[in-house]
Amino acid sequence: MQIVIIGGGRSINDGLPRLKKELKGKFVIATNYAYKYFPFTVLCFCDYKFYKEEKDNIESFPLLIANKTQFSGRRIKNPNIIYLPVNPSVYTRDLSKGVYKGLTGIFSLSIAIYLLDQIKDKKKEIFLLGMDFGCIKKDEDKTINEIPVTEDINKVNKKYLINKKYRAITHFYDKELTHRGSGKIDYYYSHSAYNMYKCYNDIRDIKIWNVSPKSRIPNFEKIDYPTFFNLLEPIKYNQNKLRKFIREKLEYLSFKTGF
Repeated sequence: MQIVIIGGGRSINDGLPRLKKELKGKFVIATNYAYKYFPFTVLCFCDYKFYKEEKDNIESFPLLIANKTQFSGRRIKNPNIIYLPVNPSVYTRDLSKGVYKGLTGIFSLSIAIYLLDQIKDKKKEIFLLGMDFGCIKKDEDKTINEIPVTEDINKVNKKYLINKKYRAITHFYDKELTHRGSGKIDYYYSHSAYNMYKCYNDIRDIKIWNVSPKSRIPNFEKIDYPTFFNLLEPIKYNQNKLRKFIREKLEYLSFKTGF
């Protein structure tokens, strides 16, 4: 089985417009605003503010997975939402101590690994789309890996100014949609991508591909979109059956651990 996780990174533009067609009928986890652009099986988000702003658009979706901690004390009664707690510092593959971590991409990756562990397929793969962990310079001949994490953030920002509002291009939809994370790269450049993802380094039975050759995440093999399209299996999944499977496995987990 293959699972595709869609982030918001600018590198997704390299796969358009073919990407929208290729994802139809696949097992797709959309994160945050990716739901507006691609077909998906389930939508994941970790920020209550995102839910509040997008509620009218997403509350009727058949399956949502949210960060339980963000909804603590808030009366949101929606049977389509599965709430899972986040563990910001510890990754457990069986999610017995919560879902690592409070970033939606990592949150979704931890869930995808757990779900693949529940099936008997010999071939298990996860494709990370738009997981750039930063933004790409105008001079695309040089990879963003060349920018040291320790470099002064103000200097980094000056390298990426793209408009009069001093916003860097950080998301594939920046020209159409603006939210509080648009143009902000300080968080990514003040953290080590390797350290944030290193808890997955020992996973060998699931192949994790990073479909972003210029991503700052070095932990997974990087491929381009032509390679991704070649690796994507032609099988189409019944989306309702997939959602039933997800719900059963995650609701069982919630019951088992007392989440």
